[in-house]
Amino acid sequence: MVKIKFIFYARIVVLLAITLIAISCKSTGRLNDYIRPYTDNPYYWQYKGDPVILLGGTWQDNLFNHPVGLERHLDLLLESGGNYVRNVMSHRNTGNVYAYAQSGEELAFGDYWADYIHQKAQDIGCKVYVTDMRRNANLRASDHYHIYDNEERFNYLDVAQNSWMTGQQHYDQILFVRDYINEAPRPINTVKIYNRDGAEESMARFFRIIFVGGASARFHRPAFRDDIDAQEISTSWGLGLGPRAQTTIRSARMLVDSFDLFASRPGNDLFSERAENEAYALVNQGEQYAVYFPDGGNVILNVSDAQGQLQLRWLDINDSTWQDTQYVEGGGSITLQAPGSGHWAIVIKKD
Repeated sequence: MVKIKFIFYARIVVLLAITLIAISCKSTGRLNDYIRPYTDNPYYWQYKGDPVILLGGTWQDNLFNHPVGLERHLDLLLESGGNYVRNVMSHRNTGNVYAYAQSGEELAFGDYWADYIHQKAQDIGCKVYVTDMRRNANLRASDHYHIYDNEERFNYLDVAQNSWMTGQQHYDQILFVRDYINEAPRPINTVKIYNRDGAEESMARFFRIIFVGGASARFHRPAFRDDIDAQEISTSWGLGLGPRAQTTIRSARMLVDSFDLFASRPGNDLFSERAENEAYALVNQGEQYAVYFPDGGNVILNVSDAQGQLQLRWLDINDSTWQDTQYVEGGGSITLQAPGSGHWAIVIKKD
């Protein structure tokens, strides 16, 4: 399903994203100032030369069709650590989901418009990033391979329909895509996280995306409602920018601000005595480690490459608070026991 949308920084520093990400090239000397895959690790984006992960949640697909309360809503997103909304061009009236007659979602449709967009950009000396977000929740389906294998046409990915999946399978599918494209790595976005399985699973999806090396995570809008009272609600459609979404985004931003995400890799291979969906790791080998627990837990992590004293800090994701710093000796394996049930993360660094 190809939709045309743009990314840019607004006055309040909110990234607008999805299927077309465009950068103006009127001055080629400013190319690095615009949004593009990160030079040092193209699984992520960069902006003004610095790597960035896109985090968000809002009450509408296109906020700018709903100007009442817009600035307050965007300020709230920014205050929560968010920098990502869905788009600036899509419009859906309540009860009118599709703006065109449906005839399936043929691959040729996406191919045609992707090529058209690239050509138009080339004609005016611009570089654009385009994808076709497929509806199939099975990321190994043949139509997804068509996107993965056409890296020039689809120069980033969006796997949002994977949000129908839960638990370990949700993580494993993104990891499969990441490994599959490792010879032509590019950002893997998730522009909508559904809430049909409840808030705890939605929050877990958000953090699993970060811990599998995803480039973006965003909670889906809560419902097709136009009234201002719906700006901070959550429904089975999505958490939007409701209270749980605000806390999750804020905690995720606290985590990535304290950990070199962009130099890390998924690191579940360093676990022992881990149950399915119990914990997820990111590793910057020998320097930093981060672990996420969806609902408490107890695992053993191999930190043998990190010699000397290590600093440990637990993040209570439900409260967006750091616990007191602890210290352990590296050079071997350490046992990590989450301080309680619920969502926790820990950052481990050389002291």
